[in-house]
Amino acid sequence: NTVFLLRRLGDRETGPQLRLMLGRARPQVVEEILKTLVALQDPQWYQALTRVLDSDDPERQVAAVRGASHIRHPQVARALAERLRARVGSGLREPIAVELIRAAGRQRDPVFLPLLRSILELSQWRFRFSLTLLKREAAVAIAHLEGEDATQLARRLAADKDAELAAAVRAALQAPRKPVEEVE
Repeated sequence: NTVFLLRRLGDRETGPQLRLMLGRARPQVVEEILKTLVALQDPQWYQALTRVLDSDDPERQVAAVRGASHIRHPQVARALAERLRARVGSGLREPIAVELIRAAGRQRDPVFLPLLRSILELSQWRFRFSLTLLKREAAVAIAHLEGEDATQLARRLAADKDAELAAAVRAALQAPRKPVEEVE
């Protein structure tokens, strides 16, 4: 709550203190701190974000991905795409993989399209874990992406032979888009 209030007050002097808090904050607070650093236009917001994304703590990583997914900036999209690219394959088993896929949809950046398409093209027989959820999330994320290629693929996915996947894509195409914070 305090971090949220600081963001609303817009006091840029709090940036250094928030960056210090980031190192010891609970995962639930990490997301709010990152959003606040961006809103305050802290000059080190991106470095703070990547530090948490690369943390050894999976919960902090997930919190950073959730926070980053609401920040519309080319560097953020590239950072998230790099982390998703590193997990395509056996790394998709990690809990953060689903969150990275969902973040791709919230980002709406076409840079994610090749990665999401590659997840859809994975063959189940090569993996010892189910790809169903990952493929469905990737399809839904594609439905949220901007660009003609993504739109065409989403339309094809809405008519996919996998009824659950197709229904999820149709619902995503019909859902109103939530705003993403733009960063200068």
